[in-house]
Amino acid sequence: MKTHLHFKSLTSTNTCLKDLAGKYSAKEVQNFFPPYFVITADKQESGRGQRGKKWESESGKNLLASFLLYPNIPPNRQFTVCQCISVSVAEFLKETFSIPNVYIKWSNDIYIGHKKIVGILIEHSICGENINYTVAGIGMNINQTIFPSYLPNATSLYLETGREYDVVACMKILIEKIKQTEKLSTSELKNRYLSFLYKKDKFSNFIVPKISDIPISLKIRGVSDSGLLELLDENEVLHRYAFNEIGYLNTN
Repeated sequence: MKTHLHFKSLTSTNTCLKDLAGKYSAKEVQNFFPPYFVITADKQESGRGQRGKKWESESGKNLLASFLLYPNIPPNRQFTVCQCISVSVAEFLKETFSIPNVYIKWSNDIYIGHKKIVGILIEHSICGENINYTVAGIGMNINQTIFPSYLPNATSLYLETGREYDVVACMKILIEKIKQTEKLSTSELKNRYLSFLYKKDKFSNFIVPKISDIPISLKIRGVSDSGLLELLDENEVLHRYAFNEIGYLNTN
């Protein structure tokens, strides 16, 4: 049974994998696609990121991959999948390349310092009261050295370490890291996620569009089990926001 399909060019690895899996019923999918089945591409014509943003990547330079997972959890616990993939990528970067300043920018962008190196897009197929399967898309900048001017805070493994890397080898190590992370208890997974959380326990400026366009100073305290960002204001009042309800200001 094949575990990896590679393409020179795709519209989107997530879209391709969802289309393949969607040809089968909920009971049939696992018979055709084993856990961690992965689709990769040298180039994406319409790579997708969070909030509908386009993921830009130079052809053949980076890891553009979508993995098929079977988390076996109810939909109300789907944030644990986000935590699992985010922690796996963060630990992969820290441990494999000895990069110290790796962060998870809520909910699942991966940063080195104040620069973005990985984007993650997680999509679930829900059947009744269970997640049938999950498609986890990962775009990791590996060997790219020049980025468009409208991506001023992008970085890559090459820019951080001064070395080129084999993209497929990186993918294989990452898959093993995801397998290890999936075995963690819920509490340990959450603790590791929080240990990487970008700007945790520091006052930073945010925009809450429903309240005002004026920046507000808040301190990230943590993340709820359902994935809400928990913040404290200057009066120690707790606020919780969903992903589309609050935005960071682009300041370091």
